[in-house]
Amino acid sequence: MSIVLGIDTGGTYTDAVLYQQEQQAVLAKSKSPTTRGDLAVGIQKSIEALDIKEPGAVAKVVLSTTLATNAIVEGEGRPAGLIITGEPPKGELPQGEVQRISGRVNVKGKEVIPLDPLEVRAACDALVGKVEAVAIAGMMSVRNAVQELAVKAEVKACCGVPVVCSHELSSKLGFHDRTVTTVLNASLIPIIEGFIQAVEKALKALGITAPIYMVKGDGNLASLAFIREKPIESILSGPAASIIGALALAGTADGIVVDMGGTTTDSGVVRGNT
Repeated sequence: MSIVLGIDTGGTYTDAVLYQQEQQAVLAKSKSPTTRGDLAVGIQKSIEALDIKEPGAVAKVVLSTTLATNAIVEGEGRPAGLIITGEPPKGELPQGEVQRISGRVNVKGKEVIPLDPLEVRAACDALVGKVEAVAIAGMMSVRNAVQELAVKAEVKACCGVPVVCSHELSSKLGFHDRTVTTVLNASLIPIIEGFIQAVEKALKALGITAPIYMVKGDGNLASLAFIREKPIESILSGPAASIIGALALAGTADGIVVDMGGTTTDSGVVRGNT
């Protein structure tokens, strides 16, 4: 018998459910206030209310959350720095600490202006103690990521905070959109990392050792290793899970689903279960 433990942490409540896959049946469900000061408290209380007799019977844990969505909507992402190699993108960038350094890769992927190691170190030093994550972006890094990766290595050594490069999130040339996405992703890393650690802490306390996955914004499941690096993929995780669950419980492949939470109201239209 395959039992799945589902956990959804929103801005107001944390919900938990036990689901039996073969019978497609909800075995138990619970709700507990989300404890923002220590997410693990609310998560553990919600799971405890399910009264799981055999923790080893849980075959899989699936998470969903609106924490990333809420952080963007409310402008509460964690402080993130941005290091740009070469010319900056045209257009408005998220507010925060921005450092620009020399360097350039052309459209063919050839490094035509090398990095200045002293400039790179100075940019890193300028961010120390001011940010909780760093984003790195270069115009043609999708053609050759050598400069972004070199800066990333220096940031790791100097700043001691999570760092993400633009080429790791998108292979498209659109420099402005790619840069904004990278900064947003960086600002979400500490938030989602805190959520994942809280889940792991609560599960360990309850003796649940099943593998853990998270619902992405497109409804697919991702490993925690993937989400830790790309938390931006968890945006709309909660609403996606709501849509999938609502259609499954209603026994239909078509529908309009409205998910009203404490922070946002999200809706989705599904035709032919696609």
